[in-house]
Amino acid sequence: MTVNQRPTIKPSNPNFSSGPCSKRPGYDVNNLDIGTLGRSHRSSVGKLALGRACSDTAEILGLPEGYRVGVVPASG
Repeated sequence: MTVNQRPTIKPSNPNFSSGPCSKRPGYDVNNLDIGTLGRSHRSSVGKLALGRACSDTAEILGLPEGYRVGVVPASG
């Protein structure tokens, strides 16, 4: 395929990547826990939330013992 050709087959659901994303069935924004919204990562609730995000991610990925997940700042 050359640069100017468009694909002939498109995904059945085009909502992926960094644009609009599909939500799970029954998704409702009102069910989101916003307890950490507006809180610093240095606050006790912020530290707890980041710690849990790292430990849960490590568990989901099945990281070996001794491996750690980190959260680092980034920009677009």
